[in-house]
Amino acid sequence: MKVLSTDACMGNARRAGTAIPAFNIPFLPMMEAVVEAHLAGIAMGVFRHPAEGVGQFVKPDKVFEPDPVRHRVYQQKLEAYGELFPLLKGFLAKLERGTA
Repeated sequence: MKVLSTDACMGNARRAGTAIPAFNIPFLPMMEAVVEAHLAGIAMGVFRHPAEGVGQFVKPDKVFEPDPVRHRVYQQKLEAYGELFPLLKGFLAKLERGTA
């Protein structure tokens, strides 16, 4: 399993010109115990910074990388919706009141 650092993912997102990628973190049994062990490691000086120990406890299951083509399509659809919604606002209000 390939694990990317936060810095690498941020660089990928900036190059693609889209939002920051999302991670799918798999469910870990006994997550509370893992978190407590991590916090104990920070308190005892095993980890100098909270981010330092996270990679030893949690591995992303899948990284969703930004796709510039899909981002452009999304932006176009969002723009069209932005134009459509004000036109439908009155009609939707009537539907909600039950007068349409």
